[in-house]
Amino acid sequence: MAKKNVIFDREKLRFRRDKKRWKKVLGRIGGYLLAAIPLSFVLFAIFSIFITTDEDRRLKAENAAYSSHYDELVEGQRLLREEVDYLTLRDGNIYRSLFYNDAPSPSLSGEVDFLKVTDTIPDAGLLKYTAGRLDRAEKTAGRVEENFEAIADLLGKGSAVPPMSLPIKDLSLAQIGASSGEKINPFFKVPLPHQGIDFIVLQGTDIFAAASGTVTAVSTDRKGLGNYVEIKHQGGYRTRYVHLSEISVKPGQAVSRGDRIGASGISGNSFAPHLHYEVIRDSLSLEPTAFFFADLSPTAYSNLLYMAERTGQSLD
Repeated sequence: MAKKNVIFDREKLRFRRDKKRWKKVLGRIGGYLLAAIPLSFVLFAIFSIFITTDEDRRLKAENAAYSSHYDELVEGQRLLREEVDYLTLRDGNIYRSLFYNDAPSPSLSGEVDFLKVTDTIPDAGLLKYTAGRLDRAEKTAGRVEENFEAIADLLGKGSAVPPMSLPIKDLSLAQIGASSGEKINPFFKVPLPHQGIDFIVLQGTDIFAAASGTVTAVSTDRKGLGNYVEIKHQGGYRTRYVHLSEISVKPGQAVSRGDRIGASGISGNSFAPHLHYEVIRDSLSLEPTAFFFADLSPTAYSNLLYMAERTGQSLD
């Protein structure tokens, strides 16, 4: 081994150590390293392309899932924006009918931007963003009636909150019948004016006052409206509960919102057991569905509007 580290010096005629050998060794090592670096990159690229780990497969599956739902989320965002625009227009009409003036500009309130949609939303946060906006929308919707009452108090005497509660508890989508307008009459089979909204419920279902007031009429009849109750509320509003099987209030009796006033039935000209509910102001019959938004979530209210409008036949 030692002979490999010495060379014969012909000029001095003797052996000596080869000092350049270490330089050659270091040079070879450096050359190997320089060759190994690009080779390692090539091997890593080959490994990444042709060999997939469990983590890679999980990430690819997750990305594919996000991609498959992205278009659906974007469409849902668009529909939500359209629904907000529609509700804004409808709320403005309701405000004008109540207070004979345009609704305040949304820019005057710090809380009305709960559904404000930005032009660009990061892809990774789209689902969380949408869920958060919907959650805020539902929470804000729960304060609608309180806000109306606060507005009425600020406006002072002469202003009143309309009846905004449903007359039936735990109402399902399948129980929503025809609303106001031209509907097919179940007896004559032709389109006739229908005032109010039908709620398809079983005989004997409890009926509740939609707002506080005084009972002004209790009627029993075998024809027409059958057994019905009429309640007078502040601001000239009246609510009418028609085709009852039982009446538990008397004329002149004061009732509070949510008090039981009777039970549903099939009295009068009724095709099947149901509650026919009307909202009247002075002598004008109003669309009842315009006031239910304060008692429902945005989704439930949208479903109610859809079903009430699309139901083409009334039950009375």
